[in-house]
Amino acid sequence: MAIKEVHEYERVPSETYSDLKKAITKMGKVINDDPNALTIEGKIKYGLGASTKVKAKVQQENEKSMIFIESRGGDFAGKAARENVKHLLETMKKVDDVDYDVNKPDKQQWMRVAYFTFGGLLIIFTTVVLSAGWMNLLWVVGLLFAVYIWGYAKLMK
Repeated sequence: MAIKEVHEYERVPSETYSDLKKAITKMGKVINDDPNALTIEGKIKYGLGASTKVKAKVQQENEKSMIFIESRGGDFAGKAARENVKHLLETMKKVDDVDYDVNKPDKQQWMRVAYFTFGGLLIIFTTVVLSAGWMNLLWVVGLLFAVYIWGYAKLMK
């Protein structure tokens, strides 16, 4: 799913374009750029999330800049595209900070890894219980499945 956003940036367009290019380079790779038109295309990824294609155009707005960003890919709901744009803007502001680690996964991403690992183990456990004929343990499967659904609702909000 593609998302389109407009963001204000506190620098003149040439500096904004430079920060944008550096940030895309830190998060992924620049595919196409035109410094004269102040447009850039790239592929970015943040932490453990999905990669997305991003297109951006910088325009003058008084003494500031407006960045028109289109991000596409990752997932059908557009969550990866939104997250990657959010972290791209954060990276732009910290592009000259040598201590800033752009690829550091956040807590939410680690929770997704743990959640999907738990789901895989639940499938294996269910298969073992059913194939071994241990029907007296089906309540455990039901309980684990309920916890899994509850976790899904909490994680995906």
